[in-house]
Amino acid sequence: MSGQWQNIGRDDPRPIVLSLYASGRSGSTVIGMLLAQGESVFYAGELQALWGPTPLADELCSCGAPMLSCELWRAVFEEAFGCVPDARMIARLRFLRDATSRARHVFLEEAFRRRPQWGAMQREFLEHTVHLYLAIQRVTRCRVIVDTSKWPSYVLLLARQPALEVRVTHLVRDPRAVAYSWQRAKAWRTTGAQQVRRQSPWRSAMSWLRENALLGMMRPFFHQHYMRMRYEDFARAPVTMLNSLLRFVGVPELKAPASTREFHVRGHHVFGANPDRLGRDEIIVQPDEAWRTELSLAHCWSVRMITLPLALRYGYL
Repeated sequence: MSGQWQNIGRDDPRPIVLSLYASGRSGSTVIGMLLAQGESVFYAGELQALWGPTPLADELCSCGAPMLSCELWRAVFEEAFGCVPDARMIARLRFLRDATSRARHVFLEEAFRRRPQWGAMQREFLEHTVHLYLAIQRVTRCRVIVDTSKWPSYVLLLARQPALEVRVTHLVRDPRAVAYSWQRAKAWRTTGAQQVRRQSPWRSAMSWLRENALLGMMRPFFHQHYMRMRYEDFARAPVTMLNSLLRFVGVPELKAPASTREFHVRGHHVFGANPDRLGRDEIIVQPDEAWRTELSLAHCWSVRMITLPLALRYGYL
């Protein structure tokens, strides 16, 4: 395996999973890729989406290879499951995930536990999930695994697993900037075709409100292993904010000067996340204020009204 991940041995403590949680188009992919330049940090991508909806056989790793052909991910799957997942196994894990780890399953857990076999199905899914994270640690030899999965309920279930140490960073971004970003089409590349993904300002505002509110409701469960960060603060001082995250997970800080804005990223193997991850070897971090002039006044006000309670709480006036 590539030498950049030769940092820890097999007998090191349980892996630290840094859940970098954010609603879509909030900058978590960029931050994840930059965190992976730190010592003993591997950015895996959105592992909750590994089993679908897009078939795993059609997904591309950020290295450019199909996920099921990527050298690193094949090694991870072999370590975790003893084989590379076939269509039947992928379908089973997708069914188990969707049947046991959505928000309703967390908030109404006692009711679901009365259903025959539901508890066994959840245990089966979580057993496979824990094996996956442990395999990533063993194959990459990294202590910290950065995961940008988008289901807060999945993050909470991870935090309950004794074999993992989960720390949560709640990344927020101005909902008007998020709405503007969703209006810009991005091509999602798979092995077969490209899909263009966009959302209306109204829909993106509703998603922003729902996804951030859900994680906020679950915050007490994470105790001291929770921090919140604004994307705008990261864009103004990227090295300072990256180092605060690295301290949060207990690994050495970046040695780059505090004024650094241009970063060269080493070979990466990111699953899912923003399609911009593909083929990137350089990242330049700058504040993105285009929404202030490009997003229409009507859209600005509609997004503001929908998201007002949380936006004010996060300091977006």
